[in-house]
Amino acid sequence: MSETIKYITEKLTSAPFNRNFNFITFDGLEPSLLLQIVSDVLGELDSKVLHKVDIREEAPEQTTMRMLEVLRMLRYKVPTDADALYARLLTGDKFLIYPILEWLLKNFEENKKRAYLARFLVKVQVPAEFLQDTEIAKLYSEVNIYP
Repeated sequence: MSETIKYITEKLTSAPFNRNFNFITFDGLEPSLLLQIVSDVLGELDSKVLHKVDIREEAPEQTTMRMLEVLRMLRYKVPTDADALYARLLTGDKFLIYPILEWLLKNFEENKKRAYLARFLVKVQVPAEFLQDTEIAKLYSEVNIYP
């Protein structure tokens, strides 16, 4: 775990993050600040889509769902079931957040590319009430021919 923290602090103190952390200050951060750092790292990946969000202005459940959606889009390999991951992320469990941050930072350039391409490749979710319209249903089925 100490190597993970050391790596994370090295990356966060350099560009584009330019944070002022050392091993001790980072390891002592409150869960809400850890979640804010994850949100900021996700925001740096693609500022047009994954804009930076102050998590104090967002409901904790909404923050967690947003982060999980972005991690899914980036193809982060979830180590546990989705419900446990949701609960641990919601509480700011550092034993979950540290590996996520390490993965995001180690694969930063690749994730940046994925975040950019995801705008064009992510399947659009259309509410069922809109699919009642035959024109929309037809267009939706045409788009979904290609998996």
